[in-house]
Amino acid sequence: MALVDICEQITNSIDKQEYCAGVFIDLSKAFDTIDHTILFTKLQHYGIRGVTLDWFRDYLTSRVQFVSIENVYSSNGHITCGVPQGSILGPLLFLIYINDICCASSVLKFILFADDTNLFYSSKSISDLQHVLNQEMAALSEWFKANRLSLNIDKTSYILFSASNVRRVPQPSFELFIESFKVKRVESCKFLGVYLDEKMTWKTHIEQITSKMAKTVGIISRIKHILPKYILHTLYYTMIFPYLYYCNIVWASTYPSRLEKIVMLQKKIIRIISARKYRDHTSNYFKELHILKFPDINFLQTALFMFNIDRQLLPSHLMKSFYQNNAVHCYCTRSSNNYHLESVNTNIKQFSIKYKGPILWNSIPLSIRSLKNIHHFKRKIIHTLLEKYNYS
Repeated sequence: MALVDICEQITNSIDKQEYCAGVFIDLSKAFDTIDHTILFTKLQHYGIRGVTLDWFRDYLTSRVQFVSIENVYSSNGHITCGVPQGSILGPLLFLIYINDICCASSVLKFILFADDTNLFYSSKSISDLQHVLNQEMAALSEWFKANRLSLNIDKTSYILFSASNVRRVPQPSFELFIESFKVKRVESCKFLGVYLDEKMTWKTHIEQITSKMAKTVGIISRIKHILPKYILHTLYYTMIFPYLYYCNIVWASTYPSRLEKIVMLQKKIIRIISARKYRDHTSNYFKELHILKFPDINFLQTALFMFNIDRQLLPSHLMKSFYQNNAVHCYCTRSSNNYHLESVNTNIKQFSIKYKGPILWNSIPLSIRSLKNIHHFKRKIIHTLLEKYNYS
């Protein structure tokens, strides 16, 4: 959901012919530098008081740590800040601690996920974009100081997003500072395991996926003669499928030509599992192994996303972007219950979930769309997609 939110923010700006800057902030030892006094104050502000607050205070205070090397122990060191990592409460307390960072600016769009803090701002004027960002970054820096958190300026970066047909803004004409430190500009940045690039082509991420898949396919190809078919099938779902499935709804919505290498590698591993020759057609083997083709993985993820939209199971800020035709006009037509398709100006926006989602959902037969249970819906979509392979 965080990646969908980011992509919608960026593609909306590009579709309006605006420049959009994304700042990817890295905190130095974020979980280890949380000030306990400030945390207790925030917990109290959010309504955690009395015995419950005393429980949290007792949980975090009087902790010690030591180092052991070959039965030699250091003296105990008292922990005065930070939350325990590897615990269930650690990330929750950190989220509570930084929850009010959005109050540091009224114009920036914040997207937070654990200790990944990202902010976005767009403008038609590149000079206005630079001025506002530098001004708001100064305010954000004050928030970090007040909460005793420190930025890792070496790992903090920003991307200036724009359409592929827009000339890249030269480096000297756009600079971003946090206090007196210059933030480095990058062409791509990794966020939650997905590489975003300044033209939203997903080129960097696709290259990373292709490289990892090629290595894995090569390894499986070398050992295929000594492993039974069911083990090879398991290896596919263990070592290949996660690359294809993870956040597919975001980065796989692009031109088919950019995804050709991934499609070819998936066909190659299917031939390996099925013990087929290099040039054999693979459609029947996909169905036999009950494995979806790469484009159909994207279809499935998009369909599941729209199912949750239709059942109002997603965050409200995502829900408000989707509405049915009967919300636009009062005419009783066959398509009145279909989702409304807004006009867009760029190809980048056509690949976004806001545009592609309604088209896909409206194409699904009503008998499938009306299923109440998401598991039944998923099974029916998979079955329908696999049935197509008979005619491929």
